[in-house]
Amino acid sequence: MALLGRNKPPYKEWKLEELNYTVHSPVIRPVGDELWVAGRAFSEQLPPSMLPPEPSPEKIASLARQDERLAKSPQDWHTAIWRIVGDQLEPILVLPSRGDNAYPGMVVEEDRLLISYYSQHDVDNGPTPKPGEYASEIYLAEIIK
Repeated sequence: MALLGRNKPPYKEWKLEELNYTVHSPVIRPVGDELWVAGRAFSEQLPPSMLPPEPSPEKIASLARQDERLAKSPQDWHTAIWRIVGDQLEPILVLPSRGDNAYPGMVVEEDRLLISYYSQHDVDNGPTPKPGEYASEIYLAEIIK
């Protein structure tokens, strides 16, 4: 479960709303007249049509020979973007990501949104790379409005 807290100055009485997605390491920014959220979520929480393709059975088998835990993980993480609509999150986009990934930053310019984040998807595209075992890369995504 995730909660969104809303308030206005002097920030003494918060209104908490339960969200329909759990978002890890979130960042919220106004984009035009909307509020957008970027963060990490489990694959199973995201629309399947937005997810990157699964690794091939051969790749999973190869990883399983290295460490059987890599072939048995039921969940995977992805960095995604949502817009806040009322008290719900509406998914917009899943960024290329897999394994240990998160902590996005967002910069809004007139005609584009820049999002920085880290991910292991280019390092090892197995079911779930183990945090600390593989290197991560830093990415900058540009979204044109």
